[in-house]
Amino acid sequence: MAPWLQPQPQSVGSIQLSSEQTKAKKFTAEDWETHEQEITKLYDENSLASIMKLMKERHGLQATRKQYLNKLKKWGLNKNVQPHEMKFIIWKQQSRLVESGKPSAFRIRKRPIPPGKISRYIKDHGIETIRDNDSNMDERTSPIATPGAISYYTPSATGPVTPHAAGSPPASLSPRLSFSKQGHPFQFGDPGPILPSSPWVAQSPGDYHMQFSSPMSIAASPATSPSTFPELDEGAFTGQSPAPFSTPSTPQAYDYDLWQNGAMGVVHDSDNAHTLESMQDKADELNRQGRYSAAERMYRLVLQQKENVLGYKHPDTIACMASLADILKRLGRYRAAEQMERQTLRLSQEVLGPKHPVTFASIDRLTMVLVEQGRYKSAEQIGQSALELRVKLLGSEHPDTLRSMGTMAWVLNDQGRYIEAERMSNQALQLRQKVLGPDHPDTLASMNVHAWSLAKLGRHMEAERIGRQGLKLRQEVLGDENPRALESMGLLAPILFFQGRYIESEEMEMQTMKLKQKVLGPKHPLTLNCVHNLALILAQQSRYIEAEEMYRQVLELRQKVLGLEHPSTLNTTHNLATTLAEQSKYIEAEEMYRQVLELRQKVLGLEHPSTLNTTHNLAATLAEQSKYIEAEEMYRQVLELRQKVLGLEHPSTLDTTHNLAVTLAEQSKYTEAEEMYKQVLELMQKVLGLEHPSTLNTTHNLAATLAEQSKYIEAEEMYKQLLELGQKVHGTEHPFTLACIRSLLSVQDRMTPELWMV
Repeated sequence: MAPWLQPQPQSVGSIQLSSEQTKAKKFTAEDWETHEQEITKLYDENSLASIMKLMKERHGLQATRKQYLNKLKKWGLNKNVQPHEMKFIIWKQQSRLVESGKPSAFRIRKRPIPPGKISRYIKDHGIETIRDNDSNMDERTSPIATPGAISYYTPSATGPVTPHAAGSPPASLSPRLSFSKQGHPFQFGDPGPILPSSPWVAQSPGDYHMQFSSPMSIAASPATSPSTFPELDEGAFTGQSPAPFSTPSTPQAYDYDLWQNGAMGVVHDSDNAHTLESMQDKADELNRQGRYSAAERMYRLVLQQKENVLGYKHPDTIACMASLADILKRLGRYRAAEQMERQTLRLSQEVLGPKHPVTFASIDRLTMVLVEQGRYKSAEQIGQSALELRVKLLGSEHPDTLRSMGTMAWVLNDQGRYIEAERMSNQALQLRQKVLGPDHPDTLASMNVHAWSLAKLGRHMEAERIGRQGLKLRQEVLGDENPRALESMGLLAPILFFQGRYIESEEMEMQTMKLKQKVLGPKHPLTLNCVHNLALILAQQSRYIEAEEMYRQVLELRQKVLGLEHPSTLNTTHNLATTLAEQSKYIEAEEMYRQVLELRQKVLGLEHPSTLNTTHNLAATLAEQSKYIEAEEMYRQVLELRQKVLGLEHPSTLDTTHNLAVTLAEQSKYTEAEEMYKQVLELMQKVLGLEHPSTLNTTHNLAATLAEQSKYIEAEEMYKQLLELGQKVHGTEHPFTLACIRSLLSVQDRMTPELWMV
């Protein structure tokens, strides 16, 4: 792996955002020369078909496969494995089995080598292996040093990062069962909830921000289940309920420029309106800049003055309380935000009435603060009550009712109830298109929520189509640099990521980051979200050194800007630990996970979903070190709590059940593992559907477990069905489809000829 280099930002025009196809033109000699460096870089990590498609989409250039091959040959690019390289690979594979009992997977010139190719070379050249001879391989085959183009790793530690990609299984009978490290870094967080824009609450670019930090899945071959619980990054929570004028969790010097013209003193008479308005504007500006701690101090000052001048029941005072509650949420101090929001709601109901739009807006915000704390049942109860009341008072098509539907769709998504969430988000979108029109900001917000609901269901093509429509409309209506347009760009990155289109995802995230750096500044929390997400995408491409370096940079800035205990800071630490685990740095990863776990238990509580995510990943890291007894015990603890907090059918609960089955299989407890796989598969088929990537992954692992028990006929039939579904869902060249082919061939290779099913 090359030393870490900062990825170069791509221009906004480098990705085709509309459905119109660029008219292709043929390559000229000058075109080949101009794009030689770009094609060379792409060739390291992509298939030739993908390069041809990308060059056509990016530059409108088209050439035949033969022309590309001729140029690649002329440039000295060769992906074929040379004999001396294959000999080293075979020696290393066998020596690692002898020394540590670990299987091996290999990359050459950054591309994975299919295990079947190694097996065929051994067979074709009559090479003696450990299976043929218990002694070590002939020392004469041992190379002096690892060829520079080759890298190797233990496949269970470097499997796919997304829930929808399967890793390359080892050359043995079935892929090594993997540990889906959920809730860990590579975790796409969900786009922020779409809440009403109350005139009483200062709006900021972050109101609807989306981040994909937090859990993800460290999959091992053959598959991994998804990390489905989002962790939104917005603040620095101290873990304590707030005193009226609480001190920020991380000591910071006061910004003395905030206190000009005696702003700290009591405001008198004719200066009241002007001074309060100026202070309010300053607080709003600090909020927009992402300087949340400074904004909190200013909002508290404004609130104190408004209580003195206007009284604590005045609508302007209540509005200031709502803004302060929003800032506390952004600072990650969720209990403090909840306390302030409940006070705002109580006063709104008393002063404005239970049917007032401001009161309903307060209910929506309270709902999402409860979601942030993992208190889904309470959030659903409040949100559903508000929705029913709005339908009764305002009608099913009133804009406020539709906002409430959007909030409820988000709550359902966070509970893993994706089918219900998709149904509600689709209904809200259709009604908003009818009532408000296709270009209305609320309609465009609904498109984002619905696209995300579809993505959660694994319907990525539909999600991408709606996401791109929403992006195009927001850019036309609001402009390319509007925060809402940037939000839509940020939404597309994970949707592309889920489809395994990592280069496009990286480009989209890079564009978003570049624009946010320009609009918001390089240290703004939302800009840091983009850098965090970019590290995640790099890690998925096995560019772990770059990803680790980027995570460390984000972590340093988040600790400085947000504080050591802020949920976003903990998200990045969590993801960094996962990236270390991907590099087999298990001791360091384990230590970091334990640090994050301790802080999350303190800040969020023992039963918070993010705390359980880290416990889940820690168990996976223990399992990777063959500490199966400790890992099994930890998985059982997480499973019990997830069943209690999230329910039996929540995707995160199913993830842990899946990983527990993996751990049992690793201990050769195949009967118990098979039973558990069948239980979780039945629930996944019910909750997610037969064709959801996570369902396919679990089916793959069940087939592998059957094969381990020599139930070859049953395993073969399952692999055949799985291959057909994989081709339908992912396509013929997706890593999961290729893993199914390898697994099927491996099973058939172990069967006697008379048992083969043709």
